[in-house]
Parts: sequence; C-alpha cells; structure tokens
Amino acid sequence: MFLVALVVSSVSPVRTIDLVNLTDQPLRGVAVSLPAGRLYRALRVDFGTPLEFKGLRGKVLPCQLDEEAGAVLVLADLPAGGRARLKVHPAREWPKVLVTRVSWDQKAKVGELTNGLLTVRTDGRATSLLLPDGRAVFEGLRFFGWLIEKPIRVPGPRWAWEKGIPFLSTTDFKSLEVKVRSGQVRAQILLKKEAKGKAEGKIVYHERLLLHPLRPVVEYWLEMENLTDKPLWLADCDGIIYARWGEAMKGPKVLELPTKLRHPITGPWFCVRLPKERWVIVHGEEGRSLGIVNLTNYTSGWCFPGGGFFLYQAGPQGGRPIPIPPKGRVTFGVAFTVLPRERAFEGTRAVFEGRGRVLVGPPVSAFLEGRVLLGGKIPCFKEGFSNPGRWLVRGGRLERGGRFVCEGEEATATLPLEVIGRRPLRLRLEVDKLKGKASVVLRPLEAGKVLSFEVSRAGRLDWDADVSGEVVLQIRLEGRGSIVKLRRLYLGPKPLPPPRLLSPLPGAEITDIASFFEWEFVEGAEEGYEVQFSRSPEFEEPLTFRAPELGANKAVFFPKEPLPGGRWFWRVRAVGKGGAEGEWSEGRSFSVSEEHPKSPLIRPVGRERPLFILHSPSAIDLAWATIPDDLKPYCALRVEVAERGLDFFEFCKLAERVGANVIIQCSGPRGGVYGEVYNRPKRGQYGRQSLADLEWAFKNCPHVIGAIIVEQFSHHFGDPTSREYARRLLMLCAKYGRLFVWADLHGYRGLTWLRLGAERPEMLRLLREYRRYAVVLHKMNCWREPLTTHGSVMGLWLCDFVGNFGVEPEDWYWHEAGFGKLGESFGIGRGKRELFPPTFWGQMMLLGLASGGTCWCLEPWLGLWETSTIKPRWALSKVVFPLMRVIIKWGLVPSKEEVLSNIKAVCKVERGDLPEVVPPFGPFRILYEGTCGLRHDSELIPDTGRYFFIPLLPVICKSRLKVRRSSGSRTSRALRR
Repeated sequence: MFLVALVVSSVSPVRTIDLVNLTDQPLRGVAVSLPAGRLYRALRVDFGTPLEFKGLRGKVLPCQLDEEAGAVLVLADLPAGGRARLKVHPAREWPKVLVTRVSWDQKAKVGELTNGLLTVRTDGRATSLLLPDGRAVFEGLRFFGWLIEKPIRVPGPRWAWEKGIPFLSTTDFKSLEVKVRSGQVRAQILLKKEAKGKAEGKIVYHERLLLHPLRPVVEYWLEMENLTDKPLWLADCDGIIYARWGEAMKGPKVLELPTKLRHPITGPWFCVRLPKERWVIVHGEEGRSLGIVNLTNYTSGWCFPGGGFFLYQAGPQGGRPIPIPPKGRVTFGVAFTVLPRERAFEGTRAVFEGRGRVLVGPPVSAFLEGRVLLGGKIPCFKEGFSNPGRWLVRGGRLERGGRFVCEGEEATATLPLEVIGRRPLRLRLEVDKLKGKASVVLRPLEAGKVLSFEVSRAGRLDWDADVSGEVVLQIRLEGRGSIVKLRRLYLGPKPLPPPRLLSPLPGAEITDIASFFEWEFVEGAEEGYEVQFSRSPEFEEPLTFRAPELGANKAVFFPKEPLPGGRWFWRVRAVGKGGAEGEWSEGRSFSVSEEHPKSPLIRPVGRERPLFILHSPSAIDLAWATIPDDLKPYCALRVEVAERGLDFFEFCKLAERVGANVIIQCSGPRGGVYGEVYNRPKRGQYGRQSLADLEWAFKNCPHVIGAIIVEQFSHHFGDPTSREYARRLLMLCAKYGRLFVWADLHGYRGLTWLRLGAERPEMLRLLREYRRYAVVLHKMNCWREPLTTHGSVMGLWLCDFVGNFGVEPEDWYWHEAGFGKLGESFGIGRGKRELFPPTFWGQMMLLGLASGGTCWCLEPWLGLWETSTIKPRWALSKVVFPLMRVIIKWGLVPSKEEVLSNIKAVCKVERGDLPEVVPPFGPFRILYEGTCGLRHDSELIPDTGRYFFIPLLPVICKSRLKVRRSSGSRTSRALRR
C-alpha cells in the first residue's frame, strides 16, 4: 500500500488551484463547480478518481463529484475581489468532512435532510424545520392559491369558492414522484406532484428542498408548470407560501424589518404590505430568531397571524395576478435561517445578499497552475482595478489603480469568465493614459471566434462583443516600456438608456427639506438606479446613492438627510440585473437653501372663516364652476395630482387661470416614499408628490393654498420615509404660509392617533410648534372605532397640538361599515357605497360642527359630482352647499370655550391602553357603551348628547386627568396645564 501511494504521488503530485472571486463582496461557503472533464485531464488521472482539496493551513475542504452535472464541487471561502489558493491531489476516497445526510423512506413516505445544525423533514405534503433537539421552528410549509384562465381580479377566497375557481395546494395532489440527491456539498430532495381536482391536467408542482452545508440555511423552491397550450394565472387574492409556528417559536414574537424597525406580533392578524421588502426576521422569546428571505424578485406582502406566517408572492415583473406561460413555468423560492437573536439581522442580510451564490454557479473563476480551468458565471463584469490580484499577469505588472506596465516584449493580464446577462454584450474600457500599443482580446474557452479590439487612445472606448459561453478576457501590451493607465473595464449587457430627469426643474432653487428627485423609469432597471450629486458639472468626488425600482411610471430618490446648502449637480443611471449598468442621464444643476422661516398663512382657518375641502375630479375648472360664488372663498378642491398621473405644472397653472383654490394630496395609504405605487394595467402609477415641485407651486401659485396627507397610519409607524416626508412637508408648508392637512383614522391597526403621541412624540411636538399651519381631520370612512378617532383629533386640538381640527365625511363609510339599504347590514367591508343616504353627508358634517371643527373635507368626488358631466349630484347641491351656507352665514362654529363648557369628561390615555390591533368595539367599549349608547363597532353618532363628546388626550399631554368631571372652566384650566 505504501508503494502504491508513492507511485500515485509521483504520477499525480499535489497541484495548485487558484479560485478567483469576480465580485467585490466576500463569498462564504460557496460551492465552486469545477468542470470535471477539464479538471481530471489537467490532473492526468482517471475520471471519477476521488480527490482531496486543502485550503489555508492545510484544512481539508468538503468536496464531491456530481456525475449528473459533470462537475467536481468544492466548498470554499473567497475574499472580496481576491483569490483563494487550494491544493488538490488524488485520494483513496472522497473526504467525509461534513455530516450532511439525506434520505427518503418510500414505505413510510418520509424524507429528511440534516447537517447537524438543522433538519428538514417532509412527508411529501408539507415540510417542517427542526432544531437539533427535535423541536420544530415551523411546520406545514406549503403553497396555496387559485388558478384562473383570464387575468381577472379575484376579491377573496370566499368569492373564488363561490365561483368554482380551481384551488391549488401543494398538499393536495394526484401523484408524487421523489428524487434524492446527496453529497458532502449538496443535499436535496426533489418532489414532483401532479395537481388534482379542477387543476388536474393543467398544473404540475416541482418542489425542491435544499440544505446548505456548514450553515443553518434551508432553501425551498417551487416551480409551477403549465401543461396547457394557453396562458394561466395565479389569482391575486392568495398565491401564498405559508407555515405555522412550531414549538420552538411559541410565545411572544417580534417582527424586524431590513430598516431595523420592530413590531410586536401581538394580534391575530398582523400584516405588512411591503412589496420592496424581500427579507424579514421573526424573533422568538427564547433568544432564537428565524430569518425569512424571499428568493424571487418581488414580494407582494407579508402577514404574521398568531399561528404562523404568510408570504404573498408576486409575478416576474412584480404584478398580480401571476402569469404562467403556455407550456412554461413560474418559480418561487424562499430561504430560512435560524440564528441567535444577536446575530440574526446580519446573518439574514448575508443570506439575502448571497442568494443564488452558494449552490448554483457562484461568480468564481479558476486557474490550475496558470491554466484556465473555469470561467465564473456573472451577469456583468465590472473592474475598477482596486483588486489587481485576481488577474493572471505575465510579462509585466498590473498595479492597484489600473497602471499596467510591459516589462518584456509582451505583457498580458488574463481573467476567464462567462457573462450570463442579456445579449448583445458591450465591452467598455475607460483609459486615462496610453503609451505604446495595447489591445483587449476575447477568446472563447472551448471553440469560436476570437475578438480583438485595439486601444487606440485615452478616453472611453466602446465595442460590441458578440460572444457567448466561457471566454478568456485578456488585456495585452506590446513592446517593452508600454504603459496603459486603466480606470475601468465593463463587460456585460448593452447599457440601459439614460433616464429622463423630471424633478426638480433645471436650475431650480429648493429648500433643503424639499430635496426630492424624480425621473422616468427605465425598462430593465431590475436592480434600481444609481444617483450621484456633485458640486462640479464633471461630477468630481460625487456622493453616490442607490434608489429602488418601484415598478411604476417613475422612480424617486428621497435623501435620508437634506442636502447642504449651495449649488449642486445631479444625474442618474439605471442598474440592470446583476449590476449591469446604464448610461448616465444629463447632469442637471440646482441650488439649495437652508432657511426655514415661518410665513403668515395665505388662507387662515378659524371659526370666522371655516374651510370646506371638496375631493374633486381632475377637471378642476369644471368642478370649480359648479360651486356658488358666495361659497367659493370658503372652498378648496383636493386632487391627487401624482396618483392620477396629471401634469403637475399644467394643473397648477389651470388653478391660477380659473381662480380655483386647490389643496394638493401629497401622500395616500400605500407604503412609504418608495412604496406609494398604485396599480395600473401595465406599470403602476407613482402617487407621492415631489416636494421640489410642490415648493415651485408654493412660490408661483397663490391659489395652491396647502397640502394634505391621508391614511398615513397604514405605514407611518413602519416606514421611516413616511415620517420624514410628513415632517419636511409640514415645515415646507410653514415656510410659504400654506396649510398642512392630515386626515386619518383608527381602523383595525389600533388607536393610531393616540399611538402617535405614545410612540412618535417628536411628531406631536413638531405639530405643536407649527400648530397654526396644522389641521387634523377625523377621516370618517373608519369602519371600527370612529368614536375614538373623533375623540383623539378633538383631544389634539384641545391640548393645543394643532390650531384646527375637523372631519372628513365620505360615503366610503357606508361600504366599510357594511351597510346597504337603511336597516341592512352585510358585515364589515361588505356594504354598498352607492346606497349611502345623501342626507348623511350633512349628519357627518354636523358632527364636526358640534365639536368645534373648523375644517371639512368631503370624499370621494364620485359621490358629489356626476362622472360624465361634472354636474353636482343632489347630495352636493341640496345637502352640502346649503349646510355650508348656513354655517357661514350664521357663524355656527362654536368657540373653544363653548366646546370646553359642554365637555363632561376627558380621558387621558396611557401606553398600556394602546393595543396593536383593536378587537371589535375596542378597549374603550365600556366608556362609549355607557355614555354614547354604542351598539355597533362602526357607530359614528352618539345616541344621546347627554355626555357631549369625550376627548381622548394623547400620552404626552401634560394634563394629569384620567377620567374626571368638571365645569368647562375647570376642564380648560386642566387641559392648559
């Protein structure tokens, strides 16, 4: 045996392999797939001979032969943009470094994957993830949804059942086929299931469970195959990957987002509609956390009911319903990692950033003692020459920074790779200095045409590169002393076109708090946009940021910190899949002011001059003409200019021409700054107003009297951009003497006007500082706890956090409260808006009047004007306008002292009274049931005026009252304390 070993060693000595990381990110535990044929030929040993790889300090690395793929897999770590040197030699057997096992018991119908850190167990129907102690982290992992043959909207599961739409579930199938693949590097179970029921013959499920070696990471992949010749869709109401919590995650849990914001999962149904969030963390009470990473391109939303989690998937372009092409497939994937709480955030983020690099073609090239062995797969290759060590250099030296010197007759710098991005490819070289003769060569690794490009001058050089498969990229110098100073090299898909800049306007002067940048979307910008700011038009020493692709008609950048004062230039370029770059837009100049004065209001609001805001059709000239002349000084029209896709500047100019007072809706219920996208047939419509453009209107259009934000509480507490946008908008309104109107409600997400004081007291303090500009409204479509909403905004006014408050009557209340004809009730969210009684507009308005409100905002315009003629409906002409006239003529708005004199009780709310999700009737049921005759959790009008209104005071109100009775004067004194 000793002699045999000597013979093998003499024939096949230890050889050196250099693995090259083509990216600028470190790669940990990646499985490099070395072509088996090339490797064995280079080693001069028989195909299939066991091999042993050793890394740094002689550590034996996990490796295996994957005969089906024709590759030798070796597990390695690589530094960012650098190399890892390995030693390889033939061995008697493949090393057993890892205890990674996979099995499938055909009789018991149970399969298992384990690596000593985690165990994945499946019975073919559903899957569980277990800890080494046998306790489950989650159980019943599955997919379910609905199959439709046309891209229609499916309102909900109940509707789908009633219509007989085929239900899809990976737990319900006609047949099951199982394959098991094992090895030291890769272990997986593959499940093929034929759907049954109404989906039989149409859909096949392909599930793949894959366990990472050395790491507590599991991947679940699902491909849904369309067997028909026609397109199919997954309906928009479900399309969910679901699992229920196991024993190891019992008890209280906390959700953490990539923004590091945390939410306790305390209610029975906690949802976050965060289409851009592709990973989250759920922290358990035992110090253990589950990281969940969506491996597909888009997320529709996440839900965390008390019993488990729901991941709502989206289509390849981010939309729903999700298309499945004829004879094609749609793919979903999710990764799970279980980590200690203190390492969960960084660990989950690392899994997200390394998605697809661990077990499927990582971006790693390989040399075997100077001979090209493997061209690593990469969507595009970008080289800034900060890591010249990854190039194989002969005949010269390549220095950090890109200086390449020829020290003999010829010098070459070589790097093999395979660009897998879309065709055609573009080769781009940026050269600072050239002395002598230089060229760039692309030579196919196997066979094909060699392309050679002469570097004829300094500057930027572009060539079309018609190559495919693995190629050897080579930079060549000829002649001793030849030098080329390289700044940058790019090989990848042809650059995306330059974006068209929208806002701010060229040469605009903006306030720092109005820093908001918009441009038209670029098709193919899958990884967002790169935004640069510089003090010079040449963009020397630029500030560089990334902005996401929104799936909308435009993209935006909202700086976390306002830009400093002075003159600036900005530009944008799109970033394609894998970092493929686009062309830069034009450079546009603007200047920034850091002054934030407070100007007098151009349209004050008070009991002597109340304000009536009417949600308006886009044709504001026609709508304004229908308002009686005597009421126009008290009216304004509200329009969602951005959400409707209107030209902002033309809209403002039209308002000036016809003399219409307008209030611009700047933000609605969707997401934060990067989430406010409203669905349209192709791309979404971005719905948030640019602050830079709004400032232009404040400067140039006196009939733009203010701005309004509505239904912010769907995202205000979870998205920091929402809070910062509201803060800057308020300050911008004050600078130009405009109104800042905030209309919101409580609903199922809890007592959010009160939570604002408990969790975001800085926002309430800012409202108090700018209170003469601030108006808060009880948005009356609230279908749960409307009495607490009204009491809360009234409390903000009584505590002097805002100068004015009011109500927003709307017929959507009828739908959300579940009403039909008078006396009919269909349940929450199932009412019929069109049956809203016209006189109820007046009743809603009277609630605001009786409690001291000075502002009314009526919505939607469909209930006020005819859609085709823009003529007032009966409700507007016979109810709203006459009531407005009476309020104005007789000065019916009570003073604050009159309101205080009627108050019988106030309630100071502490943090403990603020649940995350409000059950029916809410925590103040006893308070309102006994005083207001509360019978329905959407009760809007008290049954009796005996107790007047009961204001709810925010946590930071300095009054020491809990619940007490007093005269009006005593109440006033207590509130002012």
